[in-house]
Amino acid sequence: MGRLKKQQANNLEKLDKVKIGYARVSSLDDRQKLGFEVQKEALKSCNIIFSEKQSGDNDNRPELAKAIVLAKQLSLSGKSVTLQIYKLDRLTRKMLTLANIIDELNQHNIKLISLQENIETDSLTGRLLCLVLGYVAEIELDNIRTRTKDGLRKIVRNLAISVFY
Repeated sequence: MGRLKKQQANNLEKLDKVKIGYARVSSLDDRQKLGFEVQKEALKSCNIIFSEKQSGDNDNRPELAKAIVLAKQLSLSGKSVTLQIYKLDRLTRKMLTLANIIDELNQHNIKLISLQENIETDSLTGRLLCLVLGYVAEIELDNIRTRTKDGLRKIVRNLAISVFY
């Protein structure tokens, strides 16, 4: 954790209620800069925001791991902790990963709030809705992969045809 984040995390010890934000974009270039800014703006009420540029398909996300570790530490010290995300698919696009994150947060009495879908996981209905939307996100990830592969095949085919004419 960077020095500034450590200082922010130390300041959280003084609060009774802590809101931790997490923002993510998939692209490592600037194509999704506006989406990143939209997420951060929506999470501005959070006491600390962790953000990264990683694919939602990638389970190895250091900033998400740091956010969850901090949330668990604060919860264990008696704080009321909320992890806020802009949209559920910003957390992950894998159903099993989402279920594991929700379970881990619930075991530590950490509420997950998805602002865009207006979902909170402190109720069974909220957790169910999260899981249903998690399946939708995973289907969308599969659709993105299929469209990308189909598009690449078409480009290769068109290039091969244009070489012979």
